[in-house]
Amino acid sequence: IAYDAPVQLKFTNAIQVAASDAPAAVKAAADLVCTGDDDQITINLGFTLGLKVELSSGNFYNAGSINMTGVGGPGGKDGAALIGQGMGADILPLWGGSAPTIIHHNAAGSAIRLGNTSGSPRPVGQRLEHFLLQGNPAATLAVEIIDGSQWTIDDVFIAGFTKSGSYA
Repeated sequence: IAYDAPVQLKFTNAIQVAASDAPAAVKAAADLVCTGDDDQITINLGFTLGLKVELSSGNFYNAGSINMTGVGGPGGKDGAALIGQGMGADILPLWGGSAPTIIHHNAAGSAIRLGNTSGSPRPVGQRLEHFLLQGNPAATLAVEIIDGSQWTIDDVFIAGFTKSGSYA
């Protein structure tokens, strides 16, 4: 993603990221729009701009990790959150909530990394909410917890990873 100038944020309480297959109106309202290829780059940019990244409904295709670990921005801070629009019958009527939010992790390694890679300070209260995290045979870890405490993982469905569970 090219990022030469400051992003004019459309919303102040969350960085809104639209999927490449989101409706045109959702993309127009978003702070950032994914391409459908290496979407973790755009999502990670969202964490450099703010603590809360809200994903539209639609499909996000990642070839690397979503880092909530402070790599390149405030993701390793207290209260960092990655929030989708829900799954199935539980789709939220928030922003672009007409279809589920699905994050496809198409690479080896961790899909999402929580905590702080520097080990200090230890972040408190990081959250994952309302999406499907879909792996493939190469995908190993769904959620890797590096450091921190009081995480919340709510309404997150995980499927298709070679190791089960979350790792701390």
